[in-house]
Amino acid sequence: MKWMALPLDVLVDIKNNLAEFAAENALGDYQKWIIDERYVLDVPDVDFVARSVVVVVWPQNLARAVFNYKGRQASCILEDGLDYRTVGGYAPFRRMMAEMGAREQYVHWMPSKMLAVGAGLCEYGRNNIAYCGEFGSFVRISAYVTDIEVGEYVWRKPTVMTACGTCGRCVKNCPTKALVRDRFWVSGEICLTNVNSGGEMPSWVPPTAHHCLRGCYRCQEVCPANAGRLANLREIVFDEEETTAMINSKYFSDVPGGLRAKLWCFDDDGDFEFVPRNLRLMFGLQ
Repeated sequence: MKWMALPLDVLVDIKNNLAEFAAENALGDYQKWIIDERYVLDVPDVDFVARSVVVVVWPQNLARAVFNYKGRQASCILEDGLDYRTVGGYAPFRRMMAEMGAREQYVHWMPSKMLAVGAGLCEYGRNNIAYCGEFGSFVRISAYVTDIEVGEYVWRKPTVMTACGTCGRCVKNCPTKALVRDRFWVSGEICLTNVNSGGEMPSWVPPTAHHCLRGCYRCQEVCPANAGRLANLREIVFDEEETTAMINSKYFSDVPGGLRAKLWCFDDDGDFEFVPRNLRLMFGLQ
């Protein structure tokens, strides 16, 4: 875990940066929705004296899932689920704050990735994903309003990894061409991460693009900054009976108990909602 306390006025800086970005770029509906409807850019009301914004970065739990179905195999990365949202933040950080006698409030839609990059904990990749040193891009980031005083801190303009200037592997490997060489932000409307996590699968998505249970990893799989994170992942093998059960289940609660334990990253029906569809697509069943 890495974290940093920042003064509250960094939110003003982020708000100004977003306004400049929106003025200089032709944003799609997805980007506009995030900026205008979702981001929390003002200090929320809390029942204590707010003195700082704290951003926390920690590595995800990763594994490689191998599915067997009618004599065929498909595999994909599994990463820990979104359970930190349901408990209101990252439990180890919250325990640490309690031990310090400090108070905090988790703020889900505060722009945590921008805070982490500004604080020097992360850098952007060309895919607009945050990379954090040895953790690579497989990280979780959360933000909190707290009552702790700000000590020494870093606040800088957004930075992109130097290697991204000449690499381009993510651009070549993007199945929907949501990444392009002349800009460092993703076209959200055609990014498979968004398409593959909800809604109907549009006809323009090529069949070869379907490769995971949720989201998209094509750019992260080929990124040199992730080489250490993706080497020698433990495998979780699902036999044909288990794979068939997943394909035919509508809800996580429909899945047999032992199989649920193996699918630790899908901890509720909301997370599991699109898994059967995406697993069928991985095997070309629809």
